[in-house]
Amino acid sequence: MTQRFILDENVVILAQKVEDDSGRHDITCLRLLTQIIQICHTLVVDPILWKKYQSQLSGLTSSGSPVGVGVLRLLANASRTDGKIVVEPDADSFPDEARIPPDSLDDLPIVRLTIATGASLVTTDQALIDDLRGCGLTTTYGLDLWSPDEAIDTL
Repeated sequence: MTQRFILDENVVILAQKVEDDSGRHDITCLRLLTQIIQICHTLVVDPILWKKYQSQLSGLTSSGSPVGVGVLRLLANASRTDGKIVVEPDADSFPDEARIPPDSLDDLPIVRLTIATGASLVTTDQALIDDLRGCGLTTTYGLDLWSPDEAIDTL
């Protein structure tokens, strides 16, 4: 069964850097991105997230990161294959947005995208995961929120 994933920009950045969120060498995020594409799963983005990917990856690539060129190429190649990367329109607001704690409101566009598409959100932002679980949105909307390690285990 084909799964649909939304990768928070931090996951894509860590894939490019080949690091974990503590700055240690780690291939988890790169492996996750690669496997999503190779196993024929779908990466879901909207114009906002797609621009964040491009901006962040271009910025890191220009600083001389050789891995960044590979991640950009991986995404570019995947976008040419039907169904690998699906660009959804910017998601509309939803009735329960006021339940999101203030510290996670900067992630509102990706939360909207997750709710609108039903795709699984993968992030290293544990505070976001805790906030969305704590305010009940995961239950109300049946959201799957995973760390990169958890997401790999689902593949």
